[in-house]
Amino acid sequence: MIIYLILTLAATAFGLSTAAYPSIRHEARVKQHRSGANGDLVDGEEEMRKIIVYWDIIPDAVEYELCYGCVVDNKTGIRHDDPKGGHVFTIGISSTCGGVDMCKAIPNANLGKNVFNVRVKTNDGRWSRWSEGANFIVDEPGFSQHVYDEL
Repeated sequence: MIIYLILTLAATAFGLSTAAYPSIRHEARVKQHRSGANGDLVDGEEEMRKIIVYWDIIPDAVEYELCYGCVVDNKTGIRHDDPKGGHVFTIGISSTCGGVDMCKAIPNANLGKNVFNVRVKTNDGRWSRWSEGANFIVDEPGFSQHVYDEL
């Protein structure tokens, strides 16, 4: 109980919402770089892959942020500075896949293991904590399942 109270006070101090936060689906889509009506492979990009990451819609969302390659503490949802960086994408609420899920396509994703976190800004102007990380292996086209970190 005391830990929850401390985290709640810290979240309030930093302008974070203690409300629900989005969760990344445990399946992502890996595709080749294609273009045109026939879906031809893009010349010079035959070995590149894009990954499409999905998460649930939060009803009172104003926008989302997807963090690609960031260091986030899964227990607290706090993002840490990392010398390797990471990239944050701002995603509007209209960026859905089929109107059912939120999604973001990341072109030229790193081959191998990639980590993603997401958070939401709600209509009260506050950001949620970052979600737990979802790890996906980017290699061959198809569906990639979340890979759990070994302890």
